[in-house]
Amino acid sequence: MGCLGVALVFAASGVALVFRGKLPLYRQRRFFTFGSAALPEVGRALYRRGYGFIAVAVFLMLGLLLTTE
Repeated sequence: MGCLGVALVFAASGVALVFRGKLPLYRQRRFFTFGSAALPEVGRALYRRGYGFIAVAVFLMLGLLLTTE
C-alpha cells in the first residue's frame, strides 16, 4: 500500500507540474497544444519535469501490477 501511495503522489505532482507549466498557454486560450515548443523556458522545464514524475508513477504502478497476485 505504501508503494501505491508513493505512485499516486508522483502522479498527482506530475499532473500539477504539467498544468503549472502550461498555464501561460491556457491564459492565452490555447488549450490544445502538444509538446513544449510554445512554452516559455520556465514553463518548459516544469512541463518536462511533470512528465518525468508521471513516468515514474507509471513504472511504479506497473511494478505493483506485476508483483500482485
